[in-house]
Amino acid sequence: MERIFAGHYPCEEHDGYVWVYMSAALPRSTDTVSGAPKLAAFSERYKSTHLACDLPSHVDQGIIGLMDPAHGPFVHQSWFWRSKKSIHEKAKQFEPISLGFRMSAHSPSANSAPYQLLKKMTGAPVTTTIDFILPNMRTEEIRSGKLWFSSLTTVTPVRRDLSASILWRLGMCRYR
Repeated sequence: MERIFAGHYPCEEHDGYVWVYMSAALPRSTDTVSGAPKLAAFSERYKSTHLACDLPSHVDQGIIGLMDPAHGPFVHQSWFWRSKKSIHEKAKQFEPISLGFRMSAHSPSANSAPYQLLKKMTGAPVTTTIDFILPNMRTEEIRSGKLWFSSLTTVTPVRRDLSASILWRLGMCRYR
């Protein structure tokens, strides 16, 4: 008769997800594991939503899409976002962060209707900051006046070389 063995992994629950730290070597009880990512919240009063979809791509392609800051004008073209004729050169600043890099706070494209609408609603400039954190996470904070939005996007393999799942969590509230 074969013995059955069940390993254990450190886990943490917050923001509606259970985060499991799975490594090749099981951590000892004395090992410390860095905390799971948390969605930025600027007030206790906020709304959040969870969205999920499958990407018909290998997980590596999904992650490259998360970390490629130049893909926006080419991938996200539509009547309400931006058109081919509105593509223009735009410099962005990057800085290193733990396990990744940050696209420093900047004004998002003025040719994107959602950002224009947000600016009209608040009467204040719109800024966005984007972090890419290895191995598979992208966080974004969008601020305009007293409104903010924060999102966490992760790409996780579902089936080998067939599909990757992408999850969004969006928080929104007014500053106090």
